[in-house]
Amino acid sequence: MQFQLLGLKVKLGRFQVALTTLILCAIVAGTIIASTALTHASNGWTSFTDPLYGFSLQYPSSWTLIREGNGSNITLYDPVTTDTISPIVTTQNATPATILKQPLPATARRQTIQSVAGHQSIDYILPYSIPKQVSARSAYGTQSRVVSVPVANIANSSNSSIYTFLLTQWTNGNGTINTSGQADLTTFASIVHTFSLPTQPLRSNSTLVNSTTNCGLARICWADNNWSFTNYTDTAANAYSIYCDDNGYNVAYSTNPQCINGGNVRQAAVPASNTYFQPNFECAEFLSRALAQNGFLPGLNSGGVGGTSPASASSTYGNYKGYNLINVGTSSVKGLSQYLLNNNIAINVGTNKAQAQAGDIIFFRDNTGNYYHAAIITAVANGIILFDAHNIAQYHGELFNTSGFDIYHFTTERSGPAVASNTDGRLEVLAHGSGGTIWHINETAANGPWSGWSPLQATITAQDTPTITASADGHLVAFARGSDSNIWYGTQNISTDTWTWSPLQSGYNFQSDPAVAKNQDGRLEIVAIGSSGNIWYNVQQTPNGAWVGWRPIHTGYGFQNNPTIASNADGRLEVFAHGSDGNIWHTYETAPNASSSWASWGRVATGYGFIGSPAVGKNADGHLEIIARGTDNRMWHNYQGKPNASFVGWSRLPGTLNGYQSDPIVGKNADGRLEIFALANDGDVWHSYQYSPNHAFGGWGILQSGYVFEDVPSIGYDKNGCMELFAINSNGNIWHDVQHAPSSSWIGWSPLQNGYTFE
Repeated sequence: MQFQLLGLKVKLGRFQVALTTLILCAIVAGTIIASTALTHASNGWTSFTDPLYGFSLQYPSSWTLIREGNGSNITLYDPVTTDTISPIVTTQNATPATILKQPLPATARRQTIQSVAGHQSIDYILPYSIPKQVSARSAYGTQSRVVSVPVANIANSSNSSIYTFLLTQWTNGNGTINTSGQADLTTFASIVHTFSLPTQPLRSNSTLVNSTTNCGLARICWADNNWSFTNYTDTAANAYSIYCDDNGYNVAYSTNPQCINGGNVRQAAVPASNTYFQPNFECAEFLSRALAQNGFLPGLNSGGVGGTSPASASSTYGNYKGYNLINVGTSSVKGLSQYLLNNNIAINVGTNKAQAQAGDIIFFRDNTGNYYHAAIITAVANGIILFDAHNIAQYHGELFNTSGFDIYHFTTERSGPAVASNTDGRLEVLAHGSGGTIWHINETAANGPWSGWSPLQATITAQDTPTITASADGHLVAFARGSDSNIWYGTQNISTDTWTWSPLQSGYNFQSDPAVAKNQDGRLEIVAIGSSGNIWYNVQQTPNGAWVGWRPIHTGYGFQNNPTIASNADGRLEVFAHGSDGNIWHTYETAPNASSSWASWGRVATGYGFIGSPAVGKNADGHLEIIARGTDNRMWHNYQGKPNASFVGWSRLPGTLNGYQSDPIVGKNADGRLEIFALANDGDVWHSYQYSPNHAFGGWGILQSGYVFEDVPSIGYDKNGCMELFAINSNGNIWHDVQHAPSSSWIGWSPLQNGYTFE
């Protein structure tokens, strides 16, 4: 349980209780432990510098540091006691002196205000008692110690960055801390005393704190920002408290209309005690809005802090394409759980924690087997799973359960249709339909009209759109991840325009879509991320021939999203992937066609944080250029200093957008200029292109305003050399846009054929 006070996010526990459709919590007086003085950390600890906010601290080497996708938003975990420490950065439009004088929760025990990193701090303990309802740890309660350090920003002295350190500890059945817990109190105090501010002067953390791209996945960032709010249309940092109790905590907020019995409450009245979490919103709506931030609910805006606006009404979420996304989903109500499964967004892996990844959704079951609560996983490390939730209001709570829940694992991030050219120059488009069916459409003549959509003659049920390319002899081949998580292989019969599908090799479990490239000798090679996070490859024995079988490109690495593979100027293949540390990593063949010999994995450059999958283009002179979405919500690029050489270093591309919903994709104009495309938060496709071949990019511009797409577009090239884009709009139809002439401007969006729904 948590509450928000003075703009600070505070976690008060990790238990879950259910009463009919409500999630309730009881707070009573508990035992308060004695004050623990802050002391210097001992030698031999591990140092950590936050890559996003810039602060530093030290912690015991025996503790586990759990990061979110960008390496920030950390939680420190004691494996002996399962106590956690969460450093949280927030902002408030107030001076440090004002913040230090603001009232504490009524039952808090103030500790000595101490100097931390040369600034005064707030230091207090929140006692907590045993929960009244049965839960996975019904014999235990928790207590929290909080130290908050407000620091004025130099750009605006009336605006402060607040660094909050939260220790959450389990108590015994009497509400007291055991000996190990007492030791953690001392450790917590020492960790806080090692804290140091960023080396660069503080101007403001507002942009970072409110960003929905600084956690690795937009849905996680949004959940971190909004777990404590009762009104998603209000973005003020401290406008609402999540906790309504006129008998103790947050007395100053007890007159909030959100807390009045029956006021603005969905499904049930606020209990008579006025003790209730986020009375206006339910856990499923909280998660649905997070998914909308990530583009999984086309046409809906999330609202909230850092969200898309204007916020879509709750009633819109309650009736979205036949689903009630305010409900977790039951046998009688099609809710969020059914939406994720029926639209092939996620698969139910049950209690298999080994398959859990950041961004997955947890659905909790009651004693009748029905879902009653849900949460989003924010980080996974060393078997520890942390999550955000609403109603129960947990921030980085721990999934300690071993049963009574299902993990809905996201198979991949959304992608658009696939497109390639036939031997006669006709474009062919493959798309992922409902139920996992793959459909296709093609030009009836090169640069001519289009045929109608038809399902492929396939035995595959795909999780996402296939990857398509031409083999050495020119016939098209496609690769897709099936519902069995194996990679399937589809081959085209040119004379009959039919396809044959089969598993490339059974018995594997892949967590990404495949990427494909062609070796110098014409053999195709594919790469995909396996269940353990390593990248595996498979290559043809001869051009157009059989496959050698799956093999890992080194082991012991953790990658996420989808990998990218490209060919160097000398023919060596190079693989790029998003690492669990937020950096872009790469490896390459040691010689052309040397598929069994790969260089060691290495970061393209250290000290950067990225989101999603990188895109790679080949410049006119043959040098590779990487485009990736940064945690600062900007597009970055890095390129080889010359063909086949090392990379020069990351730099931001010029221009900004109002946030990105998609990873970038890059194409090459007929004159050799690279052109980048991405989906912005407004749903439109934007682009940026080089002024001349091998040179700098210009600013971003919109292709054509007024359209709402749900996926990054795909790029094809017609027989004349014009680029052609294909994207799925908010209604599920595929639209396309083509250049007037090679390397020129764009004609405008138009539907390929209405009446079909693709995913």
